[in-house]
Amino acid sequence: MNTSNRIEEIIKKLGYNNSSFAKKIGVSSTTIDGYIKGRRNMKGDLIISKPNFDVLQKICTEFNINAEYILGLSDDMFKYTTNCLENLSKESILDYIINNKESFRQEPKVDAVTALFFNFEQQREMQKMYEKLVDYEKRLDKKRDQKS
Repeated sequence: MNTSNRIEEIIKKLGYNNSSFAKKIGVSSTTIDGYIKGRRNMKGDLIISKPNFDVLQKICTEFNINAEYILGLSDDMFKYTTNCLENLSKESILDYIINNKESFRQEPKVDAVTALFFNFEQQREMQKMYEKLVDYEKRLDKKRDQKS
């Protein structure tokens, strides 16, 4: 698996599309497309771009990704560290919950990726946040129905 495949795999695993992933790391979606699909040069040759150090660092920092995974030196996608919710912004936690909403719906427990990085108490807190999000969505739907 090359760098292009690994970046594509990270995006899929995290539940993003190329555009939303690019926005999270501060690059354009065409940059991400260049890493994954490549671009044609003036001669028509397909050129696959490689992320520079700053982009790699942003991917690793923002998503807790193991740099060795992207470089093909390891099969472990995520860094094995214990995150504390206090160290994460509410925005990043909500992004995670929203992007993984289906896994929260399918089972009352959190998914395997979450289990790797959060202790039981933190998982329960994330589940509560998800339930609040669902409740909020239901209230919005009710308001829309009342207006109709």
